[in-house]
Amino acid sequence: MKTIICISRQFASGGLEIGKILAERLDIPLYDSEIIDECVVKTGMNKELVHSHDEKASASLLYSIAMGYLGNHYIEAPGDAVFRAQAEAIRGFAEKGACIIVGRCAGEVLRDIPDCKRIFVYADGDFRQNRATTQYGCEQGKVKKILRDKDRERASYYTRYADYPWDSIQSFDLAINTACCGIEGAVSVISAFVECCEKG
Repeated sequence: MKTIICISRQFASGGLEIGKILAERLDIPLYDSEIIDECVVKTGMNKELVHSHDEKASASLLYSIAMGYLGNHYIEAPGDAVFRAQAEAIRGFAEKGACIIVGRCAGEVLRDIPDCKRIFVYADGDFRQNRATTQYGCEQGKVKKILRDKDRERASYYTRYADYPWDSIQSFDLAINTACCGIEGAVSVISAFVECCEKG
């Protein structure tokens, strides 16, 4: 069985850290920034362009309508082009074998793969605020706004490119609150969940 784990996460909830630990424990590759690199290699896109649109929804609908057509020619919005390239990279990584993919609507991109497990990692405000200031260097006075903005950005991205909203139970197979179980606890829960799924 080729298990593919796709982790979506609230900012500062520990999703990437969980993915890294899980990848070591299961001895399978983890793809995060590698997806950006693959887009650049495969498409020739500018790395800064890909990075600037990474996990960000394309411009507003009105802007997309205004910029989408020039005469009789359709012009793809940069964010949509980046998502399409990332989705191709994600499918390519999944074809290689078992892996963990963080963010970028990977669970939706790979929804048709039976062995794809879609995980959502979240946590309460205090836990995330603490991680945002200690792990990411966010200023204490600005951290609440940063969390709100990041959540809004990721939810918008997910809504644009996925079949279900970011907070829909239909979007994921398992949701974990790291404020309750911690990072290591979340890794153990996901490991046990994957093992149970493999046993059928």
